[in-house]
Amino acid sequence: MFSFLSTDGGQFAAARALFPAVKETLEPLLAEHAQNPILNPPWRLIHVDFNWQNVLFQQDESGGPPRLSGVIDWDCSYTGPVYYLYEYPPFIQDDDLEKDRWKTNKAARKQYVKSILDSFPEGSEARNEAWECFRQKSAWLNRFTDIFFLQRWYTESSESIFVERYVRALQEGWVHAKNGWNAYPGRRNYKPDSEFREESDDGSEESSDERSSHSSK
Repeated sequence: MFSFLSTDGGQFAAARALFPAVKETLEPLLAEHAQNPILNPPWRLIHVDFNWQNVLFQQDESGGPPRLSGVIDWDCSYTGPVYYLYEYPPFIQDDDLEKDRWKTNKAARKQYVKSILDSFPEGSEARNEAWECFRQKSAWLNRFTDIFFLQRWYTESSESIFVERYVRALQEGWVHAKNGWNAYPGRRNYKPDSEFREESDDGSEESSDERSSHSSK
């Protein structure tokens, strides 16, 4: 991560001046997760724009639903932790501007994860790995990629504002959802779907209708 916080990183000088503070606030979190397998090698090839316009489908000859046949536009792909490989496509993430799609998105996310898990043998390391990537989604990891190497900033002020907010969120302990500091920013009252929430989390109508266990997937 620190390779994106070098003296020649960023797009404007004002943001680069904040990079030492970013590193300082990230160090305790990185140390805490140093042994987390989904944040360590081996690295995977990751598509940065796995959206509807870049996925190809073909009709299932047996009469079933269309099947994914290819992914295009790998121009800006990168290698990184498997955490970033298993991600919800933007078209099934909730957005406050499309509340009418929330219910459909939730069902699609559940099916999406199930399809991934079902591609691996029950109890296998790969299956467990995929499950953990979805379960451990966090703002500090997701926002890092958005701010420091995926986003193209066009003004110095906009980049600085987002870097400052990132530093402040870490300094004030907003590792978990607080004041809109969520793994997915499109929906302000976002909560993880119920199968990925901790037992201590309070119930929510936004979560899945029934809690499913890892073993039942």
